[in-house]
Amino acid sequence: MALRAGAPSRWPLVPLLLPLLLTCLTGLDGGAVSAHQPAAPAAGEACLASTLDLLWSTVGRIVRSAVEPEVAELDGRLAGLQTQLTELTVRLDRIQGGQEAQNSTVQIHLQEIEAGLKKGHLDFTSKVDGVQSQVTELIAKIDDIQGEQQSQNVSLQRQLQGMEEGLGRLDSDLKSTLDGIQAQTEARLGTVHAELESKLDRVQSQIDTRLGQVQSQLESRLADVQSSPVRDCSDLPAGARSGVHLLRPGLRQPVPALCDQDTDGGGWTVFQRRADIQPRQDFFLGWEAYKWGFGALDREFWWGLEHLFHTTSLLDRRYELRIDMEDFDGGKRFALYQDFRVSSEADGYRMHAANYSGV
Repeated sequence: MALRAGAPSRWPLVPLLLPLLLTCLTGLDGGAVSAHQPAAPAAGEACLASTLDLLWSTVGRIVRSAVEPEVAELDGRLAGLQTQLTELTVRLDRIQGGQEAQNSTVQIHLQEIEAGLKKGHLDFTSKVDGVQSQVTELIAKIDDIQGEQQSQNVSLQRQLQGMEEGLGRLDSDLKSTLDGIQAQTEARLGTVHAELESKLDRVQSQIDTRLGQVQSQLESRLADVQSSPVRDCSDLPAGARSGVHLLRPGLRQPVPALCDQDTDGGGWTVFQRRADIQPRQDFFLGWEAYKWGFGALDREFWWGLEHLFHTTSLLDRRYELRIDMEDFDGGKRFALYQDFRVSSEADGYRMHAANYSGV
């Protein structure tokens, strides 16, 4: 068994030229599709013309490449035969008249040479005819492809025209729908705006009425307070709860104060509280802070020396001082003093207390 390489193709470039030809035809298709690109068809035609020129040039080269070796071979053989013929002629000149057998042999050789030349010519003609036939078939295929491409272009053009018409109708329908939605929205917004204005008017009227009622109640309460001023927590009405109340120390402007209505019968005005309440209050402050007070009444605080002075300075009542203490183990103690009062700032806010008792 044996193997060998196959003969090279006589049409090596045809498979390469066909995709290029199809690309040019696709370019013609692209030019026919878009009405906004008038230069595309001309470019496709130029590409097709260039490709056809290249095809013809390639066919010429193929024919030449197929024929020239044969012609060269025949020329070589012919040259050899001519050489032989010359040699025979010389020999014939040498043996004229006496060598008919050799002449007969020469004649036979000449006939064989002539037959070989005729056969070579016939082979060459057959090969050229084969090439011409293939070229004709290729041109026919190109014509068929071009016809199909033109048919596809017409179909695509019709489809595009139908799509453009559909888009036009869709745009008109969409615009009509949007106009309707806008009209409905504007009408609805007008209705909502009117309803909101009506509701706002009613709410404003209710607010005005309620504010008038609250103002009347506040004025009535203020009149009651002014007619019976609460100077300290002992003036609160029966049943008042512990917490922050407005007091008028020395019948002056109202001041918020913490009242203890639970310890030992209640009525205690708390002027200092220090406890483990977060955030802790800093008590290392200056004179003004202790004069007017600091801290928050619901946490640690100091009520203020000025408030204590005005509360205890009136001579129509006497005050007790109660100090309640509790250690970290829960043990409780208290100290009670009588006749408690604080002097004015001019006197240095001196404190007076007597008669200690407690546990």
